Amino acid sequence: MQYIPGGTMTADALEKVRLEGFTSARPGVPQIVVVVTDGLSRFPSLTRFQASLLRRDGVDVYAIGTCTCVASS
Repeated sequence: MQYIPGGTMTADALEKVRLEGFTSARPGVPQIVVVVTDGLSRFPSLTRFQASLLRRDGVDVYAIGTCTCVASS
């Protein structure tokens, strides 16, 4: 399978979970989002922004990279 970089719409996924994912969350239960990604968001700054909105709302955000195609920085 050929890897196609930059096609990951991570920001859209984070926005969707922020707006729809915790509507019936139980009080006192930690809110957690785990993002499994190839590490190449199509819009990195928007992805960071959406993650910051989740964190602002008290959601813990974790990311798991599945590819060695991005150097850590």
